[in-house]
Amino acid sequence: MNSNGAYLDMGAAGSAASPLPEDDNALRFYSPERDQRALVYVRVTIPLGEKPARLDCTRLYEMELARLREEIELLKMAAE
Repeated sequence: MNSNGAYLDMGAAGSAASPLPEDDNALRFYSPERDQRALVYVRVTIPLGEKPARLDCTRLYEMELARLREEIELLKMAAE
């Protein structure tokens, strides 16, 4: 997460239920021994201190566009 401010992260995890044991009571759909594994979490992140200065990539982007335009012009001249 790339953020200068606080954010909330939450989720859930668990293990897959194992199959019911094979026995004469085949109509059971729930077993407390196999269906009790789950985890729910919530995390709040609050950055401390000053906010970092953000990078301004506008000049770099413009330089790359100029380089690509020059490359296109060279390719056009080579094709003629």
